[in-house]
Amino acid sequence: MNQKFPELFSTQADDIHLQAAMDWLARAQNISGCGGVLAHYNIKEQKWGLAYPETTGYIISTFLLYSKSTNDKTYLDRAVRMGDWEIEIQLDNGGCLAGDITYKYPRVFNTGQIIEGWCELYKETGIQKYLNAAIRAGDWIVKMQDEDGKWTNCSYDGPKVYHSRVAWPLMNLYSLTHDGKYRESASKFVRWALTQQKNNGWFEKMCAINPIRPNMHFIAYTLEGLLETSMLLEDDGLYKNVLNISSLLKNKFIESSKSPDVPPYGFLPVTFDENWESNEHSSCLTGDMQISIVWLKLFEKTGDETYLEAAKRLIERVKQTQDLTSVDPNIHGGIAGSHPVWGVYGSNMILNWATNFFAHAILLKKKFASGK
Repeated sequence: MNQKFPELFSTQADDIHLQAAMDWLARAQNISGCGGVLAHYNIKEQKWGLAYPETTGYIISTFLLYSKSTNDKTYLDRAVRMGDWEIEIQLDNGGCLAGDITYKYPRVFNTGQIIEGWCELYKETGIQKYLNAAIRAGDWIVKMQDEDGKWTNCSYDGPKVYHSRVAWPLMNLYSLTHDGKYRESASKFVRWALTQQKNNGWFEKMCAINPIRPNMHFIAYTLEGLLETSMLLEDDGLYKNVLNISSLLKNKFIESSKSPDVPPYGFLPVTFDENWESNEHSSCLTGDMQISIVWLKLFEKTGDETYLEAAKRLIERVKQTQDLTSVDPNIHGGIAGSHPVWGVYGSNMILNWATNFFAHAILLKKKFASGK
């Protein structure tokens, strides 16, 4: 890498960074004109992407959490508009679009993320149409599942372990409906996923981009889904499995933080190999924030403050990449795909999902660190 790493920004209070991120996401929704959230802003091309149903699905959860945290009902209204838009574009078979709004066919993973949003909206509002949409989507996902628990059909390049983040919404759907087929589907997936695991905790088939060196976005997707599913299934063995991997990554992060002048400068590297090693110089900010969320939830469950401290340090590091000085509202407050911005993941783009996980991580940090 020949380019010099950019300077990091000075940080302010969490609430200032959080509000800037929420403002950026709200702007991405406003510009879409449809209720969904635009996928990204390309800094080089100075151009917005299209509305993205998958990520809008879990942005709903963040907006609802923010609304509760701040008592700002405008974000509840925004979440409702997102959920209504998702219903408008749901396919006749129950599945949801495989990409942005130009896609006309469904994908299992994307559908799972939208189920998450609909379930949270139903829990918050009690409006039946959100649960009905989630049931239609869940039924389609169950129908698409292979007998051994994996999802081959309507997936991106075949079955993947990060489909754990589909099993988790199915468990949420089971919690709301008590329909056993959703629980059984999630359980079958977990059994298949564990056949992909090596003795050192590594999972095969963990990434949609590079199966040999998965990036942290997909590693964190995998851990998020397995952690939440383990708790909903009350599967102690699976939970301890996730705990061990999360502890390994926490220790990797702590070790990297001891060398602040060596790339990736106290962040997690963008990728790991099957030995949990990396020689990458850039960091995937999306994955950084997702793994911070995992650590925060493990702190909540275990009381182990090393998870809280690691999450706080990584959040603080990513805060340093958020531009609060720019007068360009398309940049101000958003989180890029990578640090540096020209890095491997989401190069030269501000991503709605990176910004979402950043906001969600700060909200959980505020909640768990305060003991509320």
